[in-house]
Amino acid sequence: MSQLSLSIVTPSLNVRSHLQECLVSVAQQERRDFEHIVIDGGSTDGTVELLASWSLHPLHWISEPDRGQAHAINKGFAMATGEVVAWLNADDLYEPWTVRRVLHHFEASEGLEFLYGLAIVIDAGGAFVRVAPQPRPKLTDLYRFSPFLHQPAVFFRRSLLDRFGLLDESLFFALDYEYWLRIGRNVRATFVPEVLARLRQRPSSKMADPGWRRFYREMRQCYLRHGGRRFSPMLLERWVNRVVEYPTYMLTWPARRLLWKLMDVRWGDPFRMR
Repeated sequence: MSQLSLSIVTPSLNVRSHLQECLVSVAQQERRDFEHIVIDGGSTDGTVELLASWSLHPLHWISEPDRGQAHAINKGFAMATGEVVAWLNADDLYEPWTVRRVLHHFEASEGLEFLYGLAIVIDAGGAFVRVAPQPRPKLTDLYRFSPFLHQPAVFFRRSLLDRFGLLDESLFFALDYEYWLRIGRNVRATFVPEVLARLRQRPSSKMADPGWRRFYREMRQCYLRHGGRRFSPMLLERWVNRVVEYPTYMLTWPARRLLWKLMDVRWGDPFRMR
């Protein structure tokens, strides 16, 4: 079994405490043969001082203005030397076993090019909120159904960047989704039912988009651009979510708040993993 190396790219953001948690989650990996590249956009909140003094694991980092998240990640990919690459936004975290399990799967299957797993959602303070929806086991289902690939739990061969290019820097929300659509019909991919990452949901993050309205507009453009049909299960799912599920969720808010009170749980407290 050949030994592979992993390059992890982290685009920074102006929440220094979250970046520090992200760095710790990477530095505490059970397997150590990886490089961590941090691309900061010229922060003035103490991020540069944090990066300069970091000693838990070697970092490659730069701090300079960029043209957005996709541009920052692309700069990191250009610096990457590992055979396998991934990006981990500074809001998000890896599990301690993530690098070990991911490289094990790639090393056990020489032809494997793309791997994705499970994720859990955490709140701004890092507490468990819920298990993220399980991705579909076939990557080509992206062209029919809702795109539940969780970006922090996605890893792929660096050679795909040479074959398919870098992220589309014109996109704000769907930069990862567009890339999966671009390569999905042409790679050997596998889904592993293992928790590989934690997605942070906070009020000012992209995930906080109510009803995913802005997300969906950009996603739909990418979906149609890459051969998606105007009438498909994905669009039907979206219609049901917008017309039935989301309004029902909002209308039942008072009832759910009352149930929390009856269960003697303070409203807003997350249900934590034990």
